[in-house]
Amino acid sequence: MNRAIIMKRTWAFVLSAFLVTSFAYAGDIDPSAKPGALPVKEFTFPKYTELNLANGMKVFVIEDTEQPTIAFSAQIKAGSNVDGDKQGTAELLSGLLTKGAGKRNALQLAATMDGLGANIGANAAGEQFTIFASGLKKHMPTILEVLSDVIRKPALTQEEFVKSQEQFVASKRGEKSDPGTMAQNLARRVAYGKDHPYAMRSTEESVAQLTLDDLRKFHATFFKPNITTIAVVGDITVAEAKAALEKAFGDWKKADVPAMKMPEPKPMPKGVYYIERPASVQSTVLLTNLAVPYSSPEYDPLQVASNVIGLGFGGRLFRTLRETYAFTYTPFGFLTSATHANRFAAGADVRNAVTDSTIIVIKRELGDLATNGPAPDELNRIQRFMTGSYLMNFESTQFIAGLLLNAEIKSVSIDRAKNYPNTVMSVTPSDVKKLANKYLNPDEMRIVVVGKPEIADQLAKYGPVTRYDLDLSPLKAVQGAGMSWAEFLAKHIEALGGKNAVGNVKTVQLNSNAALQAGPQSLQGTAEVKNTRNAQQATKFVIPGVFEAYNWVDKTNAWQRQGANPVVSSEGADLDQSVFSALIFPLVDGGNHGFQFDLQGRQNGYYLVKAKGPNGGERLIKVDENTFLINSLEYVQAGPQGEMPVKEVQENYVKVDAGVMMPSKVTVNQGPIVISQTVEYKTNVKFDDSIFRPAE
Repeated sequence: MNRAIIMKRTWAFVLSAFLVTSFAYAGDIDPSAKPGALPVKEFTFPKYTELNLANGMKVFVIEDTEQPTIAFSAQIKAGSNVDGDKQGTAELLSGLLTKGAGKRNALQLAATMDGLGANIGANAAGEQFTIFASGLKKHMPTILEVLSDVIRKPALTQEEFVKSQEQFVASKRGEKSDPGTMAQNLARRVAYGKDHPYAMRSTEESVAQLTLDDLRKFHATFFKPNITTIAVVGDITVAEAKAALEKAFGDWKKADVPAMKMPEPKPMPKGVYYIERPASVQSTVLLTNLAVPYSSPEYDPLQVASNVIGLGFGGRLFRTLRETYAFTYTPFGFLTSATHANRFAAGADVRNAVTDSTIIVIKRELGDLATNGPAPDELNRIQRFMTGSYLMNFESTQFIAGLLLNAEIKSVSIDRAKNYPNTVMSVTPSDVKKLANKYLNPDEMRIVVVGKPEIADQLAKYGPVTRYDLDLSPLKAVQGAGMSWAEFLAKHIEALGGKNAVGNVKTVQLNSNAALQAGPQSLQGTAEVKNTRNAQQATKFVIPGVFEAYNWVDKTNAWQRQGANPVVSSEGADLDQSVFSALIFPLVDGGNHGFQFDLQGRQNGYYLVKAKGPNGGERLIKVDENTFLINSLEYVQAGPQGEMPVKEVQENYVKVDAGVMMPSKVTVNQGPIVISQTVEYKTNVKFDDSIFRPAE
């Protein structure tokens, strides 16, 4: 008989049997009933092997034969916490480790790993460096050779250092556009004390001051095998792993490493710590308090209590701040996981108008948990989610490696990770109540807020208010200007070059080289701007092959165009911002174009001037009290995703051909984008009025 006919008859028989069986049992099934839970399986921690090389390097081996792959994660017990007065060293070094090592320069190293379909990378955290590499098992000798070179013999060239430093400085500058990052930076200082290693942070100034020798010294001091642990995961036996690692790292000599002296935290006084961000369109609210070290037996139960407050959709803040009051979309609450000290934090980004109400709701939820504890079913939901998520992660052998490395870096027994599900499930409502009263008590919380200066008065009811600028420097109280607007303006004109020099300037053309930094990406471009004293401006900004932008201002009208998109006209407050930007000497000429100026006083070395346009657009202008030249302008600008705060910093003033002072360096922070310009000027160039309007 034909084979195809036989197969068809066989499948027909099987199908018939299935249908008969299905109908036979259909009467016993209730389709409306929810399926029951499967039988509980006892959790067994996966097998792994621990061994030590002769030079003191610790090794964990986790065999996984499902794929012919191999992965290495090396962890060095030193990070940004040991930067000391060289903040940013560890972070900057981590970016340079893979920019050339051993016999390979940056391009050769990348080509080698790409050619194998392999990956390599490095990052630095507070307490450790992590250097990782992975690829096919058959390429293990080359992968390990490159990994060893990256760890032991990074090139650390001046050329790569300069490029990375510039990008890092730009990224640090961009942090000022992220109120959440600023709030967390200040919260660490408030919880641990401003001089504690956990509170220290790199800034654009600290990174700019670093030298290549600083990075080389850090590497020579801390990259030692006796504080290095490496986890090996993949299709490899313990014997193979040991032999391969001995070949790659066996001649790496151990050496003494400076002991990390971790002081006790010294929290700042209770009260409100407020970062003034005039261009903020919403407030970032954060409540924080000191918690317990990771090694504390209270840590894991306290994490359960923390999650009752802030664990995503199941947390109380989600149900109240988002669902009940619609104050925010993504409230948060978490417990940090550092070795020596930790903090609890809870908060949200909210509309300015509900800043005070948000604090009230968070304090109320914390107070209720500390007074009444959670309901049993509420706690059980949190516990089941925590343990379920934890156990599901064991599908990844990399997760297991992470647990082993985490236990090693924090000097705790791996038994803690093995018993974690039982620990979480054994927490009772009474335990949560006790821990919440001890560590999450709303009366003990420090409050951190980032937002408009106008909302600060709402916060005094929660304790003394300490104000900070965007650099997290404490702001002094605003003092009187000590002079009238006319007197101030006369000093400003004199600083620019004098009345005659300013009066002789009719037009200005500036050309600049511009660097646009968006996250880790840096792009080079050019800008050409033509201005007249009559509030006219034509701007062309180009990044070759990537981006073009054009702006036109003609007295009371303004337009923009990006790339091949249609021309868009400005209205309202955005029109005011465009017209103000077109003014060569804005404080001198602004009054002639409908702008009103309010000299508000002096603060932290600057005169504060608020400019308000005829259509409601506002700018805060800071004028250096020593030079009487503009230092920065802050305002809000409309964008595709809504309003965006902008800060423009003007520095390095030089005398141009007409004898007036102009800034040779201009930096614009606009959300996550930072544009840095080096500017050259020509004055009294003749322009045709037609260039200040888009071509028809």
